[in-house]
Amino acid sequence: MSTSVHLSHAIPLQFRPVKLRNVVQKRPSASKRVLTARCGHLTSPSHTKESGSSILTRSTCFTGRRTGAKTQTLLVKSSAAEASPEESDVDESTGSSQAVVWLCAGALLLCNADRMINSVAQIPMAEELGLNMTSLATLQSAFLSGYGLTQIPGGYAADKLGGPRVLFGGMLLWSLSVILLPLCATFSQPLIALAMARALFGFGSGVAIPAASSVVGQWVAPENKTSGIATVFLLFNMGAGLGPLVAGLMVKSFPWQYVYYTFGFASLAWVIYGWFSLPPAARAPLKAPEPAPKAGADVEPATKEGKAPTKGISKFVISQVAVMTFVHAAYNMGFFTLQAWIPMYLKPLFGEFAGIASAFPWFLSAAVGYSAGLSADYLMKSKGWSNLNTRRFFLGFSSLIPAACLLTLSFTSSPVLAFVLLMVAAGSQATFVSGYHAYVQDVASAQAGQLIGFTNTWGIFSVMAATVGVGYILDKTGNNFSIVFMVTAAVYVALFVVGATFLSGKKLFPDSE
Repeated sequence: MSTSVHLSHAIPLQFRPVKLRNVVQKRPSASKRVLTARCGHLTSPSHTKESGSSILTRSTCFTGRRTGAKTQTLLVKSSAAEASPEESDVDESTGSSQAVVWLCAGALLLCNADRMINSVAQIPMAEELGLNMTSLATLQSAFLSGYGLTQIPGGYAADKLGGPRVLFGGMLLWSLSVILLPLCATFSQPLIALAMARALFGFGSGVAIPAASSVVGQWVAPENKTSGIATVFLLFNMGAGLGPLVAGLMVKSFPWQYVYYTFGFASLAWVIYGWFSLPPAARAPLKAPEPAPKAGADVEPATKEGKAPTKGISKFVISQVAVMTFVHAAYNMGFFTLQAWIPMYLKPLFGEFAGIASAFPWFLSAAVGYSAGLSADYLMKSKGWSNLNTRRFFLGFSSLIPAACLLTLSFTSSPVLAFVLLMVAAGSQATFVSGYHAYVQDVASAQAGQLIGFTNTWGIFSVMAATVGVGYILDKTGNNFSIVFMVTAAVYVALFVVGATFLSGKKLFPDSE
């Protein structure tokens, strides 16, 4: 069944638009074509006669979970004297879609920057407050506790309410927590107060990655999801470089508290600017999908008792989600080890310039991650690589190369070589976006937020334990990172073996696609 979208009541853009270029053809004047779009594919048009100007109504095709078999009817009036369809409202809708992605990517840039400033600012903070490595690891675990709590509910809310709405709501909360952190250092029990502020930051920023996955699932066309994910993580990784760079420069001339105030208020300003720059559709609640029968069936078959059959989660889905959880958890252990401890590792090598030096691996990470997204799309579109083989390739690139770098790093004493190895490790691990995150879009685009939230939650719990363990090892060994790097390298290798062997590439929830 299809419904007409009339010019006077053109529906607001709720999801990503379907571009009709090279599909809509010109017709004689005073004619109107009715095109029925189903999930991005146009079926045979029917014709009606009606005079009027050439106007292409704002149109959408619902994708992912929100589509099912839902169809929309697009009314197109054409006239030789009027503009071509390429100049119609479709391009405006596409521009809105791109604006949503970039505004949300900007939020992720600040999210990672706000996270990374702590790895630099905590050095003078620890000296001022007398905190040891175990205390700093406790603060990191407090952040991870809040971060893990909102992964699943954040992903669920993003899939149900809209990724942009949940992302900017979380951003408001984490911005305030960054501003409040320096005030917590003045308490009589600063460690407890700081831990609460870090947990609040984690609670707000925990929705960021699941919400960003929902944004891509809701606003980016299927054939461009890899590059869409790469765009989001381009700015996310740039934030990892921007944070320590600016923080490293600031702590040389200003008290460490100024770092948190600067980034906290910058993030708060982006909340205001970004929210009101979003298209109205991105700020509006999502409408619940209308159930539709499958092709060739009017109703779902009933059981002998007359009740519609219920579908549980299959063993296949459970096993695949378990594999994905392991892959994500293993990556998180490597990523957070690099992110949290690189400045500490570089401090004996670069002294007061350690914070600045720690920024460059993440700028490289941003460039490599984005290039990997474009390369993945090229391999699939132009070289005929299957989605699964493409994801496996980038899983290997993002795990085996960092593993080799960390193993070498365990036995080197050269500052220059150590810095180069960290650059290569941080850059290569960024291709995980084109391996795992794009894989989630392949197999469960409509549930991307929830699935990323679920797998990331278990990943965060593993990182919490690893963070405390790293702090303990460094305290006991006099900041000897060799053991830490060797264990992390082994985790990276396990990531590739499990992911390449057991990820199937099959749709997890085909009925909702």
